Amino acid sequence: MLRFLHAADIHLDSPLQGLDQYQGLPAKRIRQAGRKALENLVKLAIKQRVRFVVLSGDLFDGDWPDVNTGLFFVEQMARLSEQNIPVYVISGNHDAANRMTRSLPYPKNLHMFPADKPISMTLDDVAVVLHGQSYPQAAFHDNVARKYPPAVAGSLNIGLLHTGLDGREGHARYAPCTPDDLLRCGYHYWALGHVHQRESVSSNSRTLIEFPGNIQGRHARELGPKGCLIVHVDSDRTMTPEFHPLDICRWARIEVDCEEVGDAEDLIERVKEQLEEALEDADGRLLVARIVLTGACPFHDELKARQQDFRDDFRAAALDVDADRLAIEKLEVRTQRPEDAAPVPTLGEDARSLIQQELQELMKGGTSLQELMHDEGWEKLLRSLPRELRDHAEKLNDPQSQEIREILERAEAILNLGVEE
Repeated sequence: MLRFLHAADIHLDSPLQGLDQYQGLPAKRIRQAGRKALENLVKLAIKQRVRFVVLSGDLFDGDWPDVNTGLFFVEQMARLSEQNIPVYVISGNHDAANRMTRSLPYPKNLHMFPADKPISMTLDDVAVVLHGQSYPQAAFHDNVARKYPPAVAGSLNIGLLHTGLDGREGHARYAPCTPDDLLRCGYHYWALGHVHQRESVSSNSRTLIEFPGNIQGRHARELGPKGCLIVHVDSDRTMTPEFHPLDICRWARIEVDCEEVGDAEDLIERVKEQLEEALEDADGRLLVARIVLTGACPFHDELKARQQDFRDDFRAAALDVDADRLAIEKLEVRTQRPEDAAPVPTLGEDARSLIQQELQELMKGGTSLQELMHDEGWEKLLRSLPRELRDHAEKLNDPQSQEIREILERAEAILNLGVEE
C-alpha cells in the first residue's frame, strides 16, 4: 500500500492581527500555534511512513518582518529530507506576494512547480505522476486547470491546484474552474488548496477532489479541527483519504439560547456547561471560544447594557473550567426582548420617547448619524486622537457598520434600564 500526505494553507507565522485587543487571550501561544502545527505535520509524515508529501499552496502569509519564517519552514522540510520523503509544492496567492520565498535555500527533497505553465513530475519507482503549476502573481484569475497535461496511462496521476473552484464563501475566486474541468484531466486525485474548510468535492469514484483545509485555524471564523489528509492507495489505485488533526489551538463558537434562562446566575452556569463540553471535544488542545447569546431573553436589556460585565463573568467561568486550556475571545449579545416584556420607563415618558426615537433613526443609518460622521468636528476629533485609538475610531466611519449598531443597541438598553455609566 502507498501512502502520501496532502496539506495546504499553512500560512506560517500569519500575523494574526487584533489578538492583543482581546484581554485575557494567550496571544503568544496562539501566534506560535502555526509553527507547532507544521512540526506536527512533519512528525505525522514520518510516523506514517508516507512515500511523499504534497503542499497545495499558501505556505506563507505575505511578506515577513525577517527571513526566520522561511528558514523555519526550510528546517522542517530538511527533517523530511533526512527520512527520504520528497515534498511537491505549488505556490498560492499569498506565496506569490512574498519576494523572500524565491531566495530560500530549499533542501534537495523539495520540488517546486514553476509559475509559467503546468508541468509533470514523476516518481518512477512507484509509478506516480504529479501535475501542477504555481501562481505567477497574487491575483491569478486564469482557468489554468484547462491547461493541465493529460493523465499518464499506467500511473497514479495527482494534480496540485490552488483554487477557489467555482466559488467558496470567504475566499477569492483565484484560478477559477469547475469540478468538471478537473475531471476531464482523468487524474485519480486532485490535491487542492486555498479553501480553509475541509471539503470532499467529488463523488466520482474514479477521481477524488479534496480540500484538506488549513492546518491551523487563525481566527474565530476558522472553527473546528484543522489538519491534513493521509491518502491510502491500494494496489488497484483505490484511494481512501483519512483526516488527521494537526492544530494546536482550536477556535469554537458557543451559541447559548437564552429564551428559558431564569437569571444571570443561571446563564453563567449554562455557558460554563457548554464550555466544558467544547473543551472535551478539543482533545487536550487550547480552546479559544466566542460566546454568542441568542433568543428572546427576559433580561435582554441588562445583557446589552452590561455586556462587558457579563463577558468578564464568562471569562471567570472559563478560568474555573480550565485556566490553562480555555480562553474567551469575545462575547456577542444577539438576544431580543421578549414580545410581552415592555421596557421599564426611567425618564419622563416624553423625554424617553424622544431619545428612543432618535436612537431608532440612528440605528437605521439616518441622516443625523450621517451628518455627525461628516461633520468637520468629527474629523478634527479623529485627527487629535492617539494613533491606536484613531485606527479603531476610523472603523466606525460607516453608519451601517456592526460596531456602530452594537454601540447604539447598548445605548438603548442603558436607556431602558436607567443604568449609570
